[in-house]
Amino acid sequence: MAKSKRPFLSGYPTYDTTDGHGSASQWKTAFDQRMSRDEAEAVLKETQNSPWSVLGIEPGASGQQIKQAFRKSIMKWHPDHNANGEALAAAMTREILAAYELLRND
Repeated sequence: MAKSKRPFLSGYPTYDTTDGHGSASQWKTAFDQRMSRDEAEAVLKETQNSPWSVLGIEPGASGQQIKQAFRKSIMKWHPDHNANGEALAAAMTREILAAYELLRND
């Protein structure tokens, strides 16, 4: 007896994309709403770390180097990838986001 095939992603919840996924400016606005520059400064002042040390880069790094360091760090510390140390991962993720917020426009 042949096993009946289920459609791809059958049974998995998805979201409505009929209106698209949004524009780059909408994504930037959403990011800015999550962490302002002032909040980012407060996070790093609280931890007494520089944004460069958080991302593991030297002051004066290029925009591309900042983005690469951010992506590498966020993948390493994202809470979804650190189930055993979720509290530490969440704190590090917040610190990484703060560092990137401060350096991405400089």
